[in-house]
Amino acid sequence: MSRLRWMALCFALGSTCFLIGPFPGYAQLVGDSADAITFFVGSILFTAGGGLQSWLAWFERQILAEQVNDAVFVLGIKIDGRQHAEALQGQKGD
Repeated sequence: MSRLRWMALCFALGSTCFLIGPFPGYAQLVGDSADAITFFVGSILFTAGGGLQSWLAWFERQILAEQVNDAVFVLGIKIDGRQHAEALQGQKGD
């Protein structure tokens, strides 16, 4: 499978996690910890998709401003993933 397809798959699966996570009744069905894990897995997949997107675009682009934009995008995704990890840790501590 090509890197482009891996990127699309990571975004699709991450989006699916973000779709079902807040779905009414999902948390009651699987429990709060599993619901938090769903969001955490979604953030990991989305981070992987964003990383692949930036990696693929990095070599195709010649303009430094676009490369900086890609780096900021990846940093934002990593911060979001860290927030999901911290929320999951807080969920386990309850």
